[in-house]
Amino acid sequence: MFIPLDFYRILGIPPQSGEETIEQAHQDRLLQLPRREFSDAAVNVRNQLLAIAYETLRDPEKRLAYDREWWGVEDMALGEALPLATPQLECSPEQKIGALLILLDLGEYELVLKYGEPTLHEPVPPGGGTAQDYLLSVILAHWELSRERWQQQQYEFAATASLKALARLQQDNSFPELEEEIRQELYRLRPYRILELLARQGQGEAQRQQGLALLQAMIEDRGGIEGKGEDYSGLGNDDFLKFIHQLRCYLTVAEQNALFLPESQRPSLVASYLVVHSLMAEGVKEQQPIAIVEAKSLIAQLENCQDLALEKAICELLLGQTETVLAAIDQGEPKIATSLESKLAAGEDPLTAFYTFTEQWLEEEITPYFSDLSPAVLSLKAYFNNPSVQEYLEQLEPDSLTTDHSFAPDTLPSTATESQTPMVHSSAAFPDRPLAPTAPPRRSRSSRRSRETISSDSDNSPGFSTTTLAPAIAYDSDSLSSNGMGGERPSNGFTVNSSLGSAVPEHKPQRRRKKRVTIKPVRFGIFLLCLAAIVGGTAALVISRTGSPLATLAEDPLDVSLNQASEFIPDDATGRTLILSQPIFSQQVGQLVVQNWLDGKKLAFGPDHDFAALDGVLAPNLLAQQRVRAQQDKAQQRYRQYEHKLEILSYQVDPKNPNQATVTARVEEISQPFSLSNQQANGSATRDDLTVRYQLVRHQGIWKITQIQVVTNHS
Repeated sequence: MFIPLDFYRILGIPPQSGEETIEQAHQDRLLQLPRREFSDAAVNVRNQLLAIAYETLRDPEKRLAYDREWWGVEDMALGEALPLATPQLECSPEQKIGALLILLDLGEYELVLKYGEPTLHEPVPPGGGTAQDYLLSVILAHWELSRERWQQQQYEFAATASLKALARLQQDNSFPELEEEIRQELYRLRPYRILELLARQGQGEAQRQQGLALLQAMIEDRGGIEGKGEDYSGLGNDDFLKFIHQLRCYLTVAEQNALFLPESQRPSLVASYLVVHSLMAEGVKEQQPIAIVEAKSLIAQLENCQDLALEKAICELLLGQTETVLAAIDQGEPKIATSLESKLAAGEDPLTAFYTFTEQWLEEEITPYFSDLSPAVLSLKAYFNNPSVQEYLEQLEPDSLTTDHSFAPDTLPSTATESQTPMVHSSAAFPDRPLAPTAPPRRSRSSRRSRETISSDSDNSPGFSTTTLAPAIAYDSDSLSSNGMGGERPSNGFTVNSSLGSAVPEHKPQRRRKKRVTIKPVRFGIFLLCLAAIVGGTAALVISRTGSPLATLAEDPLDVSLNQASEFIPDDATGRTLILSQPIFSQQVGQLVVQNWLDGKKLAFGPDHDFAALDGVLAPNLLAQQRVRAQQDKAQQRYRQYEHKLEILSYQVDPKNPNQATVTARVEEISQPFSLSNQQANGSATRDDLTVRYQLVRHQGIWKITQIQVVTNHS
């Protein structure tokens, strides 16, 4: 069979290369071993093909004959010979596995699949390698294609390729470590897939539902939005909260309700706060005051741990409770006073000023964070002019809205600590107060609404009341069951019970009944007309974000976007390994590789002579050299202490081989020799200020140093 390869590409050099380049390239290619899972027979066949290419090109006569066969004579204008035809490498069946390994080395993953996948269907694989060698070559080709697509910001294509690799692995359980590596990479890819599926224009409903399912699976793996569970994405608690905040503008009102309502019952302070906003958005958008009642009830439960006076006052306004709004303004609540300061100072009517402020608050604080909202959709005028809204508000009693505990389940205590609940408090969002358990009103799947019915059970003792809400939202989450990792996940509870209600504690003092406040349609229409004349000339109001659990997140957003490859920095050893295994080389990777070498050098040449510290840092050729040096020091009963200062000056990825890179760094090193026998200094310390060039290679999935060269000594 013929494979589109030539001897120059096999060695990874251009046709103009000289003898020294050919010699060095051959040595480098021998050192760049395939993954350890390949059999020795397959590696030997690969090395034989490298030897054939090397022997041909190092011999001037053989090279000339080879060049004339495929390239003809040199083009004087271009200074090089042009191929007469696509060079082909003739392979015997026994050499096929070696050619596939070379194609893998060269990044020709499509060719590996083209020539390797048909072999998997043959009853007996060609000689030279085992059936597992051919399977492994195909799996690695899919995986590396996934990494290429990742680098190109094609995240769903990347995930598809990795899932194909996993599917092959699950047919044969011979490579458990490789399967775990690919699965871990899929987990790190998941935030980018979610963002692509939810944010990119033109996505179909199926893709959107898949994005929501991935997000839900990610939250479940973490044990909630503020959970301590491991989702293997590399995102810490604060970063995940920023990621959630970043996603909000791509989610609809209904999607946020369906996502955050169940989460608020874990309990979760962030989810509860987000539900307040989504319920308020739903109430105004759908012109359904019952959603505002639910938001207000949830606010009452959050007041012990968060200042939500402004949101509460806005809910009161949306429910027509004008006396309560005026009382809040008169009491001088800080957030409300700050918001209305300029208006009130200008002598405007407090209620009119607050109405105008509410319109702007909805436009600035609610509309931008929902994909299906706009100022025209979220209209207070349309909300209050709706006859059904007016009818609902007229039937509201002021006392019926004081439902501080009416939605709290009987099983939840009145206070909670971190040890009692699965919640994790984010230091970025909520630095000072613990969370009291919250349980928002539960909703059935029915999309029909009815007015709130308020009743008193005759069997209850005085002071007990029950509030029942009609179903408020419909959302079918049956399709959101897959975790996107190649396995099925049971439904996590998007569907919740619709039965509501619990008694107010018996010792709670009975509230003084206030005068019933209603807004007649005619009277309210006049009120709106008065406001309309004012709104046109209203100057922009400054809305204070003080106290908002999302303020910190908005100021410091997570650096995750569709046009940027992933770059996570976990704080543990596993996290560092994940960075070093990234397919995309970056300055972060280069910095970590060189720093690991300097740290490993201290251990290998220190008093304990810990040679193993270099295993994951240096490629085999350089590792062997440094081991010899360290062993010599140990044999001579001496060791060294180092101090280093590192600055990365530049890095460059080989354009022809993305698995090779060069890092140039400024290294200041102080080296002090010691005697191992008496722990005394053995000679004076040396101080070097060096510019060093590090040649890096991606060896067995990890970036390692293969060559170190001192470029300049500034000492």
